[in-house]
Amino acid sequence: MATLTDLLGSTFSGLGFTFYPSFNLATVYNKNDVVHYSTNGNTYVAIANGISTGTTPDLDTSNWALFVPKGDTGGGGITTGKAIAMAIVFG
Repeated sequence: MATLTDLLGSTFSGLGFTFYPSFNLATVYNKNDVVHYSTNGNTYVAIANGISTGTTPDLDTSNWALFVPKGDTGGGGITTGKAIAMAIVFG
């Protein structure tokens, strides 16, 4: 399985992300845009610019990479996948 660095190249290092609360078919996304896809609960990162194919990120693997998989709800209601994302982005 390819890593994000493999997919995004050297531009991944040091660049910020633009987060969107949910995926929208009508929105044009660019590299490093991050969206939550509520249908399957996963979060994806755009690996190309100008994505407007009208295809959901779970099916459009040429433009999107899995960023954080949906986590299982643990004790206290914390979603483990989201806790991991926080460590990657802010840690």
